[in-house]
Amino acid sequence: GLFLEPDHGFPVRMIIPGYIGGRMVKWLSTITVTADESDNEYHFKDNRVLPIGITAESAEKEGWWYKPDYIINELNINSAINYPFNDK
Repeated sequence: GLFLEPDHGFPVRMIIPGYIGGRMVKWLSTITVTADESDNEYHFKDNRVLPIGITAESAEKEGWWYKPDYIINELNINSAINYPFNDK
């Protein structure tokens, strides 16, 4: 195979059983802070824990994605800010 490049996780890429992909490294160039909640689809459909028995189809039809009771808001911060080794 080929060597792992910085754009793909060099020097280390780890998959840890039991941890969601949202904890994987993200390379950001900007962060925008707003007073309003994001209307991004991922904000609504990835940051929710819906009741048992609610399918994606029924959540869409009945508006479950937008009910504030099911948003995941209270999580411990788990982050680090750093620069890539290749100075990009």
